[in-house]
Amino acid sequence: MSIRRGYAIVQTMPHLILEYSNNISEKPEFTALFRTLHTLLETQLPTALSNCKSRAIQHSQYHVGNGDPQNAFIHLEVKVLPGRTPEHLEKIGTQLFETLKAHFVNSTAQKNLQLTVELTTLSRCYFKLTTPL
Repeated sequence: MSIRRGYAIVQTMPHLILEYSNNISEKPEFTALFRTLHTLLETQLPTALSNCKSRAIQHSQYHVGNGDPQNAFIHLEVKVLPGRTPEHLEKIGTQLFETLKAHFVNSTAQKNLQLTVELTTLSRCYFKLTTPL
């Protein structure tokens, strides 16, 4: 790791961005879901749990397919730094996908749901400042 002007260039940094339509059936319990996803990444990526950062974005303005009000979406993007094989990322993506399916089982049954997971490998140039609490 090298330091430049108070910023560290680090090797791990998963960011999880969960976007979803406001018509999903569940009232999402994001703390529990993100805890589960972080634990999965900690062991499978692997990464330090403290490096995982998640946020959820609800969309009230969206259009899925033909615009039917029963159409819904959930999309998880996970951003990681390079260094994993495509096979490794596919395995992790499958595990994340199965975790989301289990968490959003009501939406899967009650809506025309499009559930997607995307793993994005970023450039190695990533800057991070961590200060003590």
